Amino acid sequence: MMRLLKNPIIFLLSPFSTVHCFKKPNPRILVDQNIKANAKKWFIKRAEKSGIPWTQFVNTYKNNIELIQSYKDKYENTSLVYPNYYLQPFHGYDSGNMDWDSAVEVKSATYSISSRYWKNTDPYTAEQWMRNNATNSIQSYLSHQTDLTVKTIMDMGSSTGISTNYLQQAFPESTVLGVELSPYFLSIALYESDHANDNLHYLHANAEHVPLPDGCFDMITCQFLLHEVPYYNTLAILKEAHRLLKVDGVLAILDLTPNSVKARLQGNLFRQWAFETTEPHIHDYYNHDMKQTMYECGFESVVQTKNDPLNSLWIGKKTGVKIQTPKLIKYRHAEESPFDSRRKSNLCPFPCPSLRK
Repeated sequence: MMRLLKNPIIFLLSPFSTVHCFKKPNPRILVDQNIKANAKKWFIKRAEKSGIPWTQFVNTYKNNIELIQSYKDKYENTSLVYPNYYLQPFHGYDSGNMDWDSAVEVKSATYSISSRYWKNTDPYTAEQWMRNNATNSIQSYLSHQTDLTVKTIMDMGSSTGISTNYLQQAFPESTVLGVELSPYFLSIALYESDHANDNLHYLHANAEHVPLPDGCFDMITCQFLLHEVPYYNTLAILKEAHRLLKVDGVLAILDLTPNSVKARLQGNLFRQWAFETTEPHIHDYYNHDMKQTMYECGFESVVQTKNDPLNSLWIGKKTGVKIQTPKLIKYRHAEESPFDSRRKSNLCPFPCPSLRK
């Protein structure tokens, strides 16, 4: 007589007493996959209804994927070790940011995010308002808080280069470097950069450990990056930004306003589920104060301004004050200590034309 075990394994005996082992499908996983697929279809349909040619954008990249792949082959740092959190399912993609499926949809998804911030506004205008609000506030802060001329800018977590392009438009005399961890996203950025024939530079690196010298940037931005990483890694990124900035250099963080996000999701269980299941570190982000974190990481004169209906802009400047070490016991999702002083030895000067073309 067959015995049913507690784990989902079924043993079947053939007439010749050969044991075959099959894993029983997990109904919850199958249901979750089905719900995620339906949620994605809904998201795409809503984006296209807002005027975003989602399928057209995606097909343009797919039709040029061999050329885009060539950028990955040339500029990917194959010795880079990825943090464990970065290799987990993310944004509804089983491989997170580490495949072409996610990379070719970034442009469409990015435009869709701000498309409903303002009523009766097309998605391209909404994106411009959101980005320009940020750069205008940064320029105002610079004029009041520092005498530094912004000649070098780093865009940490530059994704496929949309934020990097807006920085170049706002600071046309500056040299702008995008640093991105996903080689797939980076390849899209390089493809777009060459297609536009712009002057942007890109580097495949982890924002926690950028292989560039201390104090070589006047300004660093993190745009919609920090809500996507565990808090412990956020500290590592801010410490690295502090290292890379010149004294009086400025750090600007554009990201979700926790209370605004929670208020918008309140009462809509489906949207809340869809958002929180595809943003695995969002509760870490909710539970910490960005302004206080910036102070703890050595920045001063930190201000927070409302950028748009859902996002805030935090800006601070670097001083020579030693970075405080927050109490490590609070952080449960640590990959490694952000206060590890080890640096990669293959430092290269900025700007590096070889990084881009």
